Amino acid sequence: MTFTSLTWLALIVGVTGIYWLLPAPWRNGFLALVSFVFLASIQLTSALFLVAFTLISYLIVRKDRVSKAMITVSVGLVIAVVAYYKMRVAHSPVEVLRDVAMPIGMSYYAFRVVHYVIDKYRDVLPTHGFYDYVCYLFFVPTMLVGPIHRFTAFHNNHIAIRWNASELSEGIERILLGYFKIIVLGNFLFNKYLANQIAQLDSSNQSLIYYLEAVRGSLNLYVQFSGYSDIAIGFALMLGYRVMENFNNPFMKTNIAEFWRSWHISLTSWSRDYIYMTMVGLTRNPYLGTLVSLLVVGIWHELSLRYVIWGLYHGLGIIFVNKLQQYVRRRNRERGLKGKKHPDPLLVKVLKIFATANYFFFGYIIISQESFADTLQIYRIIFIGWIGGN
Repeated sequence: MTFTSLTWLALIVGVTGIYWLLPAPWRNGFLALVSFVFLASIQLTSALFLVAFTLISYLIVRKDRVSKAMITVSVGLVIAVVAYYKMRVAHSPVEVLRDVAMPIGMSYYAFRVVHYVIDKYRDVLPTHGFYDYVCYLFFVPTMLVGPIHRFTAFHNNHIAIRWNASELSEGIERILLGYFKIIVLGNFLFNKYLANQIAQLDSSNQSLIYYLEAVRGSLNLYVQFSGYSDIAIGFALMLGYRVMENFNNPFMKTNIAEFWRSWHISLTSWSRDYIYMTMVGLTRNPYLGTLVSLLVVGIWHELSLRYVIWGLYHGLGIIFVNKLQQYVRRRNRERGLKGKKHPDPLLVKVLKIFATANYFFFGYIIISQESFADTLQIYRIIFIGWIGGN
């Protein structure tokens, strides 16, 4: 099932209608049941894994005081299962196998389980029961494509759900925006029209072709993924839940650090809270924390060399930006400009936005190629191939 199919649209309309017609005490149980049936109808394996993750994680952490050993067992089990399937994806050369190698939705609900277990150990979760936890994990709007929302915010909504016409209207608008991004901008503009325009360019101009393909692919990735997030967020709003935003105009940011605070926010904030902060606490080295955090973001997508390189590429970009900002602040102090902030001139801001976007575009080439050797060859053509012809 695709998110642009009539089946998915019928599910949104049907579930929302029945949900609000049911007595209030039945609604969340209905959602959890629909979520299980929906996931099982698509892929029974994934549904059974979600049931197993739910039961095992809750049984391990249900006590008032949870030991580090219990946390390690719970988190380690989930990560081991995810890593196993990520490795299957990375080593499945046939596209059909790649599509079925990873249980649908596992990348998302596994990270929700890990978040829940760690926050339970930190004793920062609100008082709740097993039923509340089930409703959190079996939440159909965000089950397949995120966002990776947090339990506390969900639970606050969960215990205070009420009909709100403005939220229903806002949800419908977000869903329509999502469909516009996916169908009009993604499928038509980037995947069809611009792809055809690039294909018609003179084959002798390989530098331009490869560069435009990187731009087209990056922008298509953004509109498709943010469109899916819009649909999920809109569906949740129609049910009375406000889940976290996943994108905040990343291609308008002036450096790659800001970009990553605005791209796939639910994943990057998860990695910051549970990977970066842990690494900094253990090593007192924020740069190592940054590298490991972005490395986790990379292998979350795929456990392969290209995504490891891609994660490190962006981690190094963030470190460079942080170092540069530290240098500028030090120079300002030396010049007696401490505390004085001057906005960048428009041209400088535009150039920063352009540079940041291009850093992402060139990073996209890494994950769009089967091998790093192919990536280096494309870089060679883009950067120096035009000098003496391609």
